[in-house]
Amino acid sequence: MKKICLLVSLCLSLICHAQQFSPPNYATIKQKVNAPGSSLYYPKLVAKFQVADSSMTLVEKRHLYYGFVHQNKYSPYSRSDYVDSLNAVLKIKKMSRKDFSKLLNYSDSLLVDNPFNLNAYNYKSYAYSQLKEVALGEKIVAQKKIIIDAMMSSGDGLTKETPFYVISPNHQHFILKLLDLSYNGSQSAFDTIEFLSVDQNEQDITGIFFEVSAISEHMSKLFNDRP
Repeated sequence: MKKICLLVSLCLSLICHAQQFSPPNYATIKQKVNAPGSSLYYPKLVAKFQVADSSMTLVEKRHLYYGFVHQNKYSPYSRSDYVDSLNAVLKIKKMSRKDFSKLLNYSDSLLVDNPFNLNAYNYKSYAYSQLKEVALGEKIVAQKKIIIDAMMSSGDGLTKETPFYVISPNHQHFILKLLDLSYNGSQSAFDTIEFLSVDQNEQDITGIFFEVSAISEHMSKLFNDRP
């Protein structure tokens, strides 16, 4: 719990102190992550991410996250075959070491298809904390922070001009929780901008704006490619 609170604090600090936000240029990112000679070549970024390389720059983190939309595995609405098995384990009131091992295995299976499934990282972090695997738990927290840093660098979500750019609908709700905001079920769309309304809060924020062009373009291409 302390680590989760620390992440929230870091992200809020980033939002409050950033003077400029930088929306991702998907076309430029595609060119760089697909060029073998580039320092931002996608396999190179993945290798750094897998070991939670602390030297990763924000540019690398952004190319890793937003560059995923140009990879074959990208599917914003994918559902793993292991979700039901994982949910069954999560329902166990008093989990054993064997149950925590299952939780880790199922979470890893989710990450094979979607390396940015933030719920899976939360499950792994929880399991490692219960198993007293401190080093492995810290690695998971570092990987999650890499993803969060990329998303938070794209905007502050407070206006249509400064939305958070996300590549998954689940990431919208993750950011709301990260900011201690509760989605009230109301949603509006402005072209590729989505506004998620939230419950009353101390910050007097009525909702958060998200840019979802990566999601909509993928789905459009998917339907257009169908025979």
